[in-house]
Amino acid sequence: MRKATEFASIGLLTPVVIAARMQVLAMEAVRPTRRGQREVRKMLVEKPVAAVEASMAAQQALLQSGMKLWADFAAAGVAFWAAAPAASAGAAARSIDRRVKGNVRRLTRR
Repeated sequence: MRKATEFASIGLLTPVVIAARMQVLAMEAVRPTRRGQREVRKMLVEKPVAAVEASMAAQQALLQSGMKLWADFAAAGVAFWAAAPAASAGAAARSIDRRVKGNVRRLTRR
């Protein structure tokens, strides 16, 4: 259930972030400010960092699932094969959800 909530949160909050960022970009095109320039730099820098962070979280979850392979396989049989991708997707979703919520807080407090 937590994964579904995180994916729903990402889906609902991402348009808020995009709209707020478009507003910042439009204002910076008309009248640049230091605060706006900082935000534009942050927009550009955080994308690759967020992608790597989510990818690493997913890979770490897959690695941990793989390390438990034999114990899980012996105890539950095929359940491991369904659990590993779910754990990986959940780890990536937690990472992305945390960033999206942080962006919404930062971008909507103006």
